[in-house]
Amino acid sequence: MFDGKCLIVEGRSDKLQIEPILNENVTILCTNGTIGVHQLEELIDPYEGYELFTFFDAAYFRR
Repeated sequence: MFDGKCLIVEGRSDKLQIEPILNENVTILCTNGTIGVHQLEELIDPYEGYELFTFFDAAYFRR
């Protein structure tokens, strides 16, 4: 079993859009933009026993 649920989103506006549609207690973490692997590990370390979900915008690259 998990200790809880944790959502990881890119920014505050994403958090504000998701919060109203949740019907259970979920921790929401904001990355505030692109972060590296080390920063992500530090961010989620306290939530090791949690079920993790990520919501990120699609990256579009032009050639």
